[in-house]
Amino acid sequence: MIFCKLSQGEGFGFAWDAFARGTTLTASLFMQIALLEVAENIAEDDELKVWGAGFKASSLLTILMTVTGLVIAVLMPIVGAIVDSTSKRWALGAGGALGLTLCNAAYITLSETSFWFCVIVSIFGSFFFYLHFLAVMSYLPELFEEEKDTNFINYYSNVLLFTSQIISIFGIIMLAAMMGYEEACKIDNDVDEVAVEGAVNVTRNCTLEVHAEEELNFALGMHLISQLWAVVVGGGIFAVVWLFYMEQRPALHKETEGGGMLITRGYKKLAKTYALFQGPFQPCRTFLITVTLSEAAAVAFATIAVTYMKEELEMSPSETSSVMGIAIVTAIPGSVLAAKISQRCGFLNSQKYALLFWTTCCMTFSAIVRKENYSVSYYFGVLWGIGFGWIYPIQRNVWYSIVPAGYESEMTGVYLFAGNVITWLPPLVYSVLNQADAPMRYGVVANGLFFFTAFLIVHFSLQKNYDKVVEESTKTRHRRVMSQTSGLVKSRLQVVPIDNDGDGDDVEGGGEKLLVVENTSGSMDSLVKFGSSDIQEG
Repeated sequence: MIFCKLSQGEGFGFAWDAFARGTTLTASLFMQIALLEVAENIAEDDELKVWGAGFKASSLLTILMTVTGLVIAVLMPIVGAIVDSTSKRWALGAGGALGLTLCNAAYITLSETSFWFCVIVSIFGSFFFYLHFLAVMSYLPELFEEEKDTNFINYYSNVLLFTSQIISIFGIIMLAAMMGYEEACKIDNDVDEVAVEGAVNVTRNCTLEVHAEEELNFALGMHLISQLWAVVVGGGIFAVVWLFYMEQRPALHKETEGGGMLITRGYKKLAKTYALFQGPFQPCRTFLITVTLSEAAAVAFATIAVTYMKEELEMSPSETSSVMGIAIVTAIPGSVLAAKISQRCGFLNSQKYALLFWTTCCMTFSAIVRKENYSVSYYFGVLWGIGFGWIYPIQRNVWYSIVPAGYESEMTGVYLFAGNVITWLPPLVYSVLNQADAPMRYGVVANGLFFFTAFLIVHFSLQKNYDKVVEESTKTRHRRVMSQTSGLVKSRLQVVPIDNDGDGDDVEGGGEKLLVVENTSGSMDSLVKFGSSDIQEG
């Protein structure tokens, strides 16, 4: 039945929009690799000059991520207010997809002469991606009547997202090899296998040489293929989805809600939602701190890993992209593992283990992987994928198990804001260490410390109050009214007093009441009985 629902309407559009986003995320990975190659080629004494100031070419990606992280953190509440309190969701979703596709088209021009142009465009590209993503996610609660259908479409869209990235990454590498880019890159790619105390260490032959110009051509070749793929395939799917499947929607809330100008309404609503976390829900504030730290580290890790593998381990563009491709493939079993561990140990313990897992990955990777044994990175790619597939869903599960019900839209907004507000900080720390000539592995260690700090907060602060706040959250579940919409069918709530004995006495005060969900056709779809105190409280 659910597959019938997915084959039509907005459910189909929502799922395949994720596939299109996967092509743009893959193109972004190859663009990062190409930007580093071009930066090294145009750098003077390993420095890039911007308005008289200089920084290392190897700091380019992390500095760029710092800038885009700050821009997104500032603008996210404003975009959220537009999505929440105006009828422009479709315009933002379609406009974000168009802007993202145009940025991908502009990236095709990347060369030494257009380098700074593409760097600036990449900032806009990141903004368009988050703009589009927020608009798309606002459709999710209204797609289906039943919660299990909503959960399935969310899972199915994630599978399409990962599938798109897997197809894109390995397809692009294969196309680059078929077009001769790989052969042009390397003179000699021999390796020696040297047995050391029963283990086999794969090391590069000392005669291996990689010409900078040929490596640049290889990176630009894969970059060109990835951007064309994103424009043609991703842009085409975006066009079909938003022109034929996604519909115009009314505002989630009235425009006057929150008061003030639209540009400040988002910030006011965040503050108002944060104020709900008082009394028994105080631990929600503590949890948001852990999300802020861990998601910032997780988002930054991919960029840091690409820089580290390219600069410190001297891995080629195909090797770097292959490691990240492996991480994407293993993210799917990572999600399955997260579900299994959560069933056995509970949500919060699963989150603790995920944070410790990431801490261990960062520390061990920085400690044992060097140029001489760079191939170990492929094994770490497997671990990173498991970590990515684990950390994101488990933190969402913990969050929705502790928040007060009846404020789902607000809770989603504050969670997304917390997860993005300091995404600029880990790459900034990495950049500062790199500019200070500290070994690059210290930057990876610093990223691991964000995960470890989040673990300490969960273990020593949140753990002791978790069961109590879950109990309090459970008490509010009667306020949660599942969406009664499918497609464009809307519903409204009506409170009807019950006259239990027919004498009219119960109508005026006290007594039980019915919460009636009435759809636009006038039929009463759901009847939910509440006490009068529940009506006032909810």
